[in-house]
Amino acid sequence: MYIAILGRQPEISLAELESLFGDKVAYISKHCASVDSEDDIDIDKLGGSLKIGHVIDRITASSWKDIDHYLINNYSQQLEDFTSKLTLGFSVYDLTVEPNEMLRTESQIKNNLKKLKLSVRLVPQLTSSLNTATSFHNGLGTKKNKKEVLIAGKFGKKDGIIIAECSGVQNIKQLTIRDRFRPKRDSFVGMLPPKLALIMVNLAMPSRNQGTVLDPFCGTGVVLQEASLLGFNLYGTDINQKMIDYTEENIRWILDKAGKTVNLKTAVADATKYNWKKPFDGIVSEIYLGQPFSTTPSSKKLSEVVKNCDHIARSFLVNISHQLSVGTRLCIALPAWQISNNHFVFLPVAKELESLGYKIVTFKLINSTDGLLYRREDQIVVRNIYILEKK
Repeated sequence: MYIAILGRQPEISLAELESLFGDKVAYISKHCASVDSEDDIDIDKLGGSLKIGHVIDRITASSWKDIDHYLINNYSQQLEDFTSKLTLGFSVYDLTVEPNEMLRTESQIKNNLKKLKLSVRLVPQLTSSLNTATSFHNGLGTKKNKKEVLIAGKFGKKDGIIIAECSGVQNIKQLTIRDRFRPKRDSFVGMLPPKLALIMVNLAMPSRNQGTVLDPFCGTGVVLQEASLLGFNLYGTDINQKMIDYTEENIRWILDKAGKTVNLKTAVADATKYNWKKPFDGIVSEIYLGQPFSTTPSSKKLSEVVKNCDHIARSFLVNISHQLSVGTRLCIALPAWQISNNHFVFLPVAKELESLGYKIVTFKLINSTDGLLYRREDQIVVRNIYILEKK
């Protein structure tokens, strides 16, 4: 069994896990889920999980004192066979514990091992959990002698506390390279984050690495870039020839860096009218988001932008619907606008998806019938993610 530390927006992370692992996923607490898998989980193939850990024990605890007792008297014994220097970090999620309480526990473990002539370096921390950057840059979970203990669950529940050892940390270095250093970028057409693109591919293509991913609004190719790393064949279209050129160059770049080979097909096409050539097995796309805003637009301006974006999204969904086989899955990002705190304006078409011939894919662990918002507090234009299937 594994534990997944969920990203900044846990609902989207949970949807990705449930898409890939189905009923094997269980919700533990706000930022954590378990995955009952006997196979290793490759965190590089996940966009929404910050860390993955292999569960080594489940205990009952009513307070940190019980966890402290377990770590000092049980877990530390598992470290006694080390002969090389041990780097050790601890992260607690969704449990009330002060960092100084954790430090006392960690120091006691270090002292116990020191008596056995074992050299231990504790990773410094100011909060109860190590952030992703700290874990990644310290190489935690990458080697046998670089360990991070992940602790999560609920106090007072039988076997409610999970103790896991980190087996993978989100590779923030590679994500940054794929985002900022690909040959061709264009901020005007939107800057879809690679990790969100990866999540969207996993939501649309739970088969992992079989088939062809179609992006009808491919832009600079971020979706197709992430799909290629998972082993999918690629089909990208865009209304702008420049974007097709950018996509092709970016895909050549990422495949060369990764040492991979996949099939790539492209075409200049208006997604509201085009007839795509089969085969393609799933659609993943960020549909036109409209112009960017740095301040809240006037009601008149926003109404104009919403009308334009809605026309494009609706026309595309109508056009491609008759080209899809029943059960074909789509993961699309529609625009929405945050005009005040937790007050959003959505596309009208978002309420008409069922009548256009699509079933909204739902999940047991979250409510996704109204889409999944991917946003930051200071953003005006946000992404509303829908997972659909052709009826």
